[in-house]
Amino acid sequence: MSKLHKAFLFLCAAALVSSCEILSPQPSGLSGKWILEEAQCYCFFEEGFDFKGNTLDFDTITSRLEITAPDDSWFVKPEGTYAYQIKGEELEIDGDKGYTFELSGSILKLHFIDEPMIADDELTLIYKR
Repeated sequence: MSKLHKAFLFLCAAALVSSCEILSPQPSGLSGKWILEEAQCYCFFEEGFDFKGNTLDFDTITSRLEITAPDDSWFVKPEGTYAYQIKGEELEIDGDKGYTFELSGSILKLHFIDEPMIADDELTLIYKR
């Protein structure tokens, strides 16, 4: 193989590697079903509001997320199955930047990445196994 061919292959490989997006490995303990226990936000919920109809079910093998949510009170996305990615401490769902997360044993906290120019859009969702 000539030097020109080798240089061409090297440049192609370098371009391919530089265009790849580096994803974080799936955190251990994320897989499975999570039930919403609490939403902390500048919003009003009637006393006794039942958050438990909102669930997240992570399949860490296929990077798919099944969301169950009542039509009138979904938090993350409407009910359905979505692709997700973990990038560092961020959870992107269906290509949308959305949440940072904390995983501690049987508690999963999602913190909405708010828009600094919008007041009162802070949201923390607390899920339990």
